[in-house]
Amino acid sequence: MDEVMKQHVQSDRENKVQVTADDMANRYVLTLACKIFLGINDPGKIDELAEGMKEIVNRLHSMPINFPGTAASRGIKASKLMHRAVKAMGSYSTLQLTITMIMKYLAELPRVYDLQKEIADSKEAKDKRSWEDLRKTKYSWKIVREALKLMPPGIGSFREVLTDFTYEGYTIPKGWKSIAVIDYINIFLILKILIYDLTEMIQFLVHLFHSGEDLECAPGILIFKHNIVNKFRWEKLIPNEKVAYNLVPKLAQGLPIRVHPHKP
Repeated sequence: MDEVMKQHVQSDRENKVQVTADDMANRYVLTLACKIFLGINDPGKIDELAEGMKEIVNRLHSMPINFPGTAASRGIKASKLMHRAVKAMGSYSTLQLTITMIMKYLAELPRVYDLQKEIADSKEAKDKRSWEDLRKTKYSWKIVREALKLMPPGIGSFREVLTDFTYEGYTIPKGWKSIAVIDYINIFLILKILIYDLTEMIQFLVHLFHSGEDLECAPGILIFKHNIVNKFRWEKLIPNEKVAYNLVPKLAQGLPIRVHPHKP
């Protein structure tokens, strides 16, 4: 993963001043999946799959109308061409979204960004990152989980109602489709955040949204963040960019950023 990320930054981003964080995360996740699951290293083939994946993701979040020109129609055509790839990369969009949101929050919180160089302090730039290195990134893992809590990549899941039931005075009949949305509101937590420093609350807050019990659940995210933080500093080009929702959140313009390479 570390090798893929280094090559990704070196070949694709190093000479660009302005990039779109969403595209950067998109290409990284797809390159990693192609290399590990499909044995594909050809950049041209990866670009082709990237376009197909975009169409399929749009299809999943659109009205199921197979009519020429619609997102559903384009997605169906793309899925027929890359059925095998779709099976291997089922969590593609959620991983891409998580990485993009982490970059968004790090751009907005420079103090938190400065605390993200945990591995670099003990490793030479040429050295590869190991599992032991990842285990040391406790603060980085807390930041990942906090980003997931603030902007979950999935707001719920659809289920078919098996029997009639009543909830909050509303009757939900058998056969309807329902979506379970996770929410957590506690005024006492908000008061504590106002009184104490946010960084002191992270250990408690992260337990409101679990993405797994250990950082081993998402090594690709930590590797991406480590390489990008130690290679660049960045700023948002659209300070108040809106977040659009179509079952999953997505930054309206893909989070365009201006990158500043660190001086040697």
